[in-house]
Amino acid sequence: MSFPLAALKNRLAEVNRDLPYLLRVKARMLAWFSCLVILFVPLNIVKLLVVDSPMFLARFGFNAIFFSGAVLAIKFLLQGKIQTAGSAIALISALPVHGLLLLIPEFKEPLSAATTLFFYELVCLLIALVFASRRVASVVLLAAGASMVLFHFRLLHYGPIPGSIHFAADTLLRDGLIAMGFTFCLGIALAYLNEIAHLQNELILKEIRSTNENLESIVHERTRELEHATKLANEASSAKGEFLANMSHELRTPLHAIIASSELLLDRDDLPPDAAEKARIIAGSGDLLVRQIGDILDLSKIEEGHIELENQPFSMKEVVRDCVELMDAKAKAEELNLKSFLAPQISSFFLGDQFRLRQILLNLISNAIKFTPPGGNVEIRVLAMSEGGKPINKIRFEIEDSGIGMDKATLGKIFTRYNQADSSTSRRYGGTGLGLAISMNLVKLMGGKLEARSHPGKGSVFFFTLALAEASEQEAPRKDLGPALDTLDLFILAADDNAVNRKVIGMQLKKLGFRYALVKDGVDLLAYLQKEPLPDIILTDCEMPNLNGREATRQLRSWANDPAASAIQKQAANIPVIALTAATLADERIKCIECGMTDYLSKPLKIATLKEMLRKIF
Repeated sequence: MSFPLAALKNRLAEVNRDLPYLLRVKARMLAWFSCLVILFVPLNIVKLLVVDSPMFLARFGFNAIFFSGAVLAIKFLLQGKIQTAGSAIALISALPVHGLLLLIPEFKEPLSAATTLFFYELVCLLIALVFASRRVASVVLLAAGASMVLFHFRLLHYGPIPGSIHFAADTLLRDGLIAMGFTFCLGIALAYLNEIAHLQNELILKEIRSTNENLESIVHERTRELEHATKLANEASSAKGEFLANMSHELRTPLHAIIASSELLLDRDDLPPDAAEKARIIAGSGDLLVRQIGDILDLSKIEEGHIELENQPFSMKEVVRDCVELMDAKAKAEELNLKSFLAPQISSFFLGDQFRLRQILLNLISNAIKFTPPGGNVEIRVLAMSEGGKPINKIRFEIEDSGIGMDKATLGKIFTRYNQADSSTSRRYGGTGLGLAISMNLVKLMGGKLEARSHPGKGSVFFFTLALAEASEQEAPRKDLGPALDTLDLFILAADDNAVNRKVIGMQLKKLGFRYALVKDGVDLLAYLQKEPLPDIILTDCEMPNLNGREATRQLRSWANDPAASAIQKQAANIPVIALTAATLADERIKCIECGMTDYLSKPLKIATLKEMLRKIF
């Protein structure tokens, strides 16, 4: 039984989905009432058969008419004709029944029949008032009133009825008509109130829809403006990143010649002290400019979310030792005592990004050296954290100095980019004010927080804590230095479109004792590789006219599977290729590896960096 009713409900919802809410409720009420009638009529007929009611055929006819009205109402409802359905059940229930009553010549219990007729007419009137129009309700009222009057005068007034029963019949007629009149007036009033409420509801819904449409329009417009602003911001960010990358490339290209040349000068034994000091100034200034360029690029990459941390095994002792060794010369030049302490309970190997950790520590140590007067101390401490006396995988890093210190106001702004203690600090000590901002963001990316405590004239302590998982010694990379470079008789082919850089690279290779050849672009590079002797390794710039380094490498690697390639070409296809580029963005290395290059070196190229790469390959 529940399935047909559920199907009827779903069908009504589908047919009337566009109608106002009150009309949909009216349709459901009429449907349930009609279903109730359809269920009631068969049961009532069964009752008539069981109790052996008089005038069975007349009663059966009344029930059949009522049943047909309910069925017809359901049919119209399923067609979406709510008003027609209400009028149908009201008129079919009222008019035919009253006509049949007038055709019956006599009743055994006329007063009982008159009472039953009154209640039936009252029900028909209520059905018309609730579900039909006012016009149909008026027709039903007139039919009911006329039927009562005719029934009274035909069967009661002239029949053999005793006085008391005759009085009751007169009272039933009079009061029944009055009751139906009041019921009709009350029903019309309620219908009018319902219409007013329906109209008010529709007006409110219309206003709500209008408001929603306006809100949707406003939201759509704001969303479109936000999307446009986001697009412009992304384009500006991309343009900024591209500008910085291009700026870095254009600055690093001449810096390569400056730094590499000064490095070669400093390595000469016959250089006069005055000239050596000038060469050191040139090299130091070049290194500072390269570092500042790197800081600007790092900050740009952090802001754009382009920095991805590695998770590789590394030795904590080596990281700390390398940082101290790299900064020791600078500390001694400033007459400072640089030392380190590594807690003995700290494991030897951890998983993490050792390059970024080194960058953070070197930034903090460099700052400590910069702001500590001669004779002072700078110490890096690496401590194991514990909770409840039990060690945990959290490492605390501290860099303490005995320098000039800071007050609370300065502490509150030192991690802001391009900010230092004050303008005099920048003039006296130099720097861009980016180091701490970059370090803070890198520590944050690694899951920590960079903090500081300081007192004017008493030095500062910068510290942060990182959760680092331990790694086994087997997982840690092993340093295999291989044979000494001095024992290797290497022939190196270098390609660079910049004549000065070609000359400098030649001088660096000569300093290392290697044989070398120089070409100006990728076309000359591939031409050189089609004759003997073949080089042991290739160094090539990435951006060159005619044919760039990446495309030249791609063509070189294709020789290995080219049936038309000569024997010497197939042999050349396996030569290691190292990219030399002034671009330092993360995706540059990916591009180099994808085109078949073996590894990547960024400019300015130093002899120590080149030696480390050659050891790695050979």
